[in-house]
Amino acid sequence: MAQHSIVTLRPRFNPVVKLTAPPKHLDEEEAALFRRLVAEFQIDDSASISLLTTAMEAHMRMREAGITLAEEGTVIKNRFGARTAHPAVAIERDARNDFLRSMKTLNLKPEAVRS
Repeated sequence: MAQHSIVTLRPRFNPVVKLTAPPKHLDEEEAALFRRLVAEFQIDDSASISLLTTAMEAHMRMREAGITLAEEGTVIKNRFGARTAHPAVAIERDARNDFLRSMKTLNLKPEAVRS
């Protein structure tokens, strides 16, 4: 009879990445918020860092869409001359929902994020 043995595999590297610096593609406002949240809530596992990065990207999209809406208004005329919502309205709404969902998944309350 063949005997079976259990083999325990150990990773050759540490899968948890400790990241204190924000990703380079974030704007300064989101990078500052990223640093503050990592420090304040001691976020150090790679899954949470990835989710926080996603939240900061959504925050950046939301802020950029808000700037566009402030400059161009929330209502535009379409190709037929009818007034319709600016496409940035949907971008801002969706990005806000993505941001809040990511923060909720990280178990961070929106009050904790406000300056």
